[in-house]
Amino acid sequence: MHDLQFVLPALEVYLDRNPRVIFELFGLSPVPEVLARFGDRVQIVPSVNNYGEFLKTLADRKWDIGLCPLAHTPFNAVKANTKWVEYTACGMATVATRGLVYDDCAAEGGAVGAFRRMGRWPADAD
Repeated sequence: MHDLQFVLPALEVYLDRNPRVIFELFGLSPVPEVLARFGDRVQIVPSVNNYGEFLKTLADRKWDIGLCPLAHTPFNAVKANTKWVEYTACGMATVATRGLVYDDCAAEGGAVGAFRRMGRWPADAD
């Protein structure tokens, strides 16, 4: 959950500013404590172990935006852009961390935003 941790403050601001938004976490449980105050606006989608079923379930969610937060760590420095590929294949706009694997994807014009610090996302996105 390390990657999600550093965007939680920005996510709180976004949810405060947009009271009709529902935020879903795929396969992560429990809801992070700081998001619990949003009640049923923050939901958990159960994990799906079969990859084909996962992609179908992801597409069925019909999310408008997929978040790709990555902390700048040695592990994340060698990650593949799989999450970006999955989100865009399902027709989602993507907001991603800049300075890691998603830079090449964003350079092609496929990004809603690629931010050096995801914590700036709601402020930068206004």
